[in-house]
Amino acid sequence: MQTPRAKLIAATAIVVVVFSLIMVITRGDRSRDLVLQIKPADSSEDVTVHVGGAVENPGLFALPRGSRVAEALELARLSDTAETSSLPLARVLEDEQTITVPERPAATPQGDSGADIQEISPDTQVIDINQASETELADMPGIGPVLAGKIR
Repeated sequence: MQTPRAKLIAATAIVVVVFSLIMVITRGDRSRDLVLQIKPADSSEDVTVHVGGAVENPGLFALPRGSRVAEALELARLSDTAETSSLPLARVLEDEQTITVPERPAATPQGDSGADIQEISPDTQVIDINQASETELADMPGIGPVLAGKIR
């Protein structure tokens, strides 16, 4: 049998323990949300970047801190074949960054599908492959008797 005073002390101790547990748990959650990234202070006022690829003057360039990718490309002088649409031209340069300028893919002539199509001369015999016999198919260049048999 406990006295009312002992019951009060026990209840107070329980409340303090529960409150302490709640504080520890909620502070632990907050620390997971806080991300602190510290970058070393660089006393240099310049950044050095390498520019290569489709440029006339590839190499290392020192630019003032806060310069953009577009400024480095101006110094390297883009070639006529340079493709800059995929480059982040407005991004701020970082020290030791490498910028590679891709070349524009070669254009194919209008209407050229890349297939090797031969011109038909007037003396060339034209065969309807839907109506051709196995012998006619076998006589075609690149077909032969085995493939002609599989077609028919």
